[in-house]
Order: sequence, then C-alpha cells, then structure tokens
Amino acid sequence: MKEQLYKNIALSFVVINIWTLYNFFDYYNDLTHDQWGLSGMTLFFNFMESVYIGIAVGILVILLRITVFRNQKQAKLKNNFLYVSTGFLNLNFLTIWIISIVMGFLPLKTEAIYFMSVILLISVFILVDIFQKEKLAKIEFEKA
Repeated sequence: MKEQLYKNIALSFVVINIWTLYNFFDYYNDLTHDQWGLSGMTLFFNFMESVYIGIAVGILVILLRITVFRNQKQAKLKNNFLYVSTGFLNLNFLTIWIISIVMGFLPLKTEAIYFMSVILLISVFILVDIFQKEKLAKIEFEKA
C-alpha cells in the first residue's frame, strides 16, 4: 500500500507541474494577442478559478473522509489519487500565493487571507491524515 501512496504522490506532482506550466505558457501566449491591456489579468483569473476548484474538491474529499471513509475504509481513500493530489495541489496554491505576495505581484487583502487560511486548513488536514505514523504502519501491516 505504501508503494501505491508513493506512486500517487509522484503522479500528483507531475499533474501539478503540468497545470503550472500550462497556466504560465498560456499567459505568455495571451500576452502577444492582447488588445485591451488585460493580459496580466488572464493569469490571475486562471489562478483564482483553479483555487476555487481546489477548495471545492478539497472540501468534498474531506467530507467524504469524515462521513463515508471513517475507520474501516480509511486505507482505500488514503491510497486514492484524488485525495493525495488535492492535498498537494492546495499546498501548491498556498505556496504560489505566498510567493506572489512576498514578491509584490498580489496585494495582501483580508479577502485573500480567508482563501489562504481555507487552503492551508485543507492541505494540512489531508497531508496530516495521510502521513500519520501509526496509520501508515497500520496500512503496511494490513498489506502483509
């Protein structure tokens, strides 16, 4: 089961990198065809749409974890690609957001802090749930 978890982690990093590269290259592609001077907003709107989708999927998988996958079916969800990638994707969004604020690309506003705190809570909950030591040992013991 641990091997499947590591495969899902590696695959989620590949998907996150493809998403990031697509957004940035799409931004630079739109930069040459801009007529109204709104080329900088394209990247921001793509990012915000992705953040909304990440938050929605994160809340959905956390609700599934709390309701459907309680104790007995826990290993099935923790080895699920969607669960693992949602945790890392939200962590990636938080990292991009913090770097953008530090570099001065985005202003620090109170609305942004709400989104950042929700993204932080989602990613911390999922990643702590996946990487708890006793639960990883239990998953490995069930395999043997």
